Amino acid sequence: MPAKEQFLRIIIIAEKTDFLYTVFMKTKRIILLDLISVALLCAPVAAQQGENIKITSIIPQSGVLESYGLSEQLGMELAVNKINSNGGINGSKIELVVKDDKADPMMSEAICKKAVANGEKLIIGSLTSGCAAKDVEALEQSRTIFIAPAATGKFATADNPYVFRACDSDAYLGKKVVTFARKNLSAKRAVIFIYEENEYSVALAEKFRTDFSVQGGAIVSEVTYDLPIGVNNSVRDKQIMTMKIASLVHQKCDVIYIPDYYNSVAALVSQIRAAGITAPIVGCEGWQGIEKMPEMNADVLKNCYYAVQFCASNPAEAVKQFTTAFNEKYGSDYVMTFAALGYDCVYLLANAITAAGGCSDIAKVRGELAKTDGRYVTGKVSFDKDRDAVKSVTFVNAYDASFFAEVE
Repeated sequence: MPAKEQFLRIIIIAEKTDFLYTVFMKTKRIILLDLISVALLCAPVAAQQGENIKITSIIPQSGVLESYGLSEQLGMELAVNKINSNGGINGSKIELVVKDDKADPMMSEAICKKAVANGEKLIIGSLTSGCAAKDVEALEQSRTIFIAPAATGKFATADNPYVFRACDSDAYLGKKVVTFARKNLSAKRAVIFIYEENEYSVALAEKFRTDFSVQGGAIVSEVTYDLPIGVNNSVRDKQIMTMKIASLVHQKCDVIYIPDYYNSVAALVSQIRAAGITAPIVGCEGWQGIEKMPEMNADVLKNCYYAVQFCASNPAEAVKQFTTAFNEKYGSDYVMTFAALGYDCVYLLANAITAAGGCSDIAKVRGELAKTDGRYVTGKVSFDKDRDAVKSVTFVNAYDASFFAEVE
């Protein structure tokens, strides 16, 4: 059996017809007291000792993000298997139910609505920010705990006390890039490159500009562009960018920040180094994969760093244990960041349920989850007042994605 099908004693259950609805339609004389009794008997998360604790996961199991979804699923399964093999939670085993949203926001919303209607109270939501935003809308005020494992963009955690974000948001990562530049690189004077037609780049640049100034630094120049930088640019566009970069030579900057995706970053870094500028260059998650581009080499990417949600070479013991266990079970042909985030989401829920003495009182579980403060695979984790993750952030060397520093 292929490795991707060797699931770890986890029960994958097909959707079932709503029992209460069927009974009501067939038996019109059921009195309210009977309905309440049946509801209490069928409640899926009010687990007594020995009953399964159901966690619903909404992920892309097919479509363009299938590899991300599969990686997260395997990480979740690894966590569930470990917990269950150690006796579960207060004698109850975790049951993971995985549902495919194909990374489609409307499909994700429909799945989430159905889960809420079925009384499912523990949901690890979809991967993308667009899907997570629709999932949160579907929750309404259902008192369903929802954890977004990898949605870094904007969605409303503040509006629902049962909604949590387990990853670093784009805004939070942007703030930590400033901390890294100021403390780890001792930077005082910065240059920002901004792709003006990209909301991601503009938002992160704005965050860096504000926070760098608040922390006592100075923005000495901003270089803007309105097209992705790369081999397809016109000769004129390339000449204009070359002139802009040449103007930085005498700026005496201590750090250059490029909040863009790896294809444009690769071209910009090459031009910056060709101009003789040796200042450190920093970025964020959009850089991932830059070291694998055939036109790049290690010398060009030296003294370049970017922030990530997870780094397998982080020397932290939790990372070593997770990476070893995952590779032994599944091999290394998966996106480890999503696997690690999925693994952490299961343990965040499990630890909260344990602290609450079970999940019969979902409000108590929510309260314990909000009080999280500990070391997980993707870093030290707690939650702010809006239940966005407050985490240590890992920075890696751009030339080989190896661990460089962890910033709290």
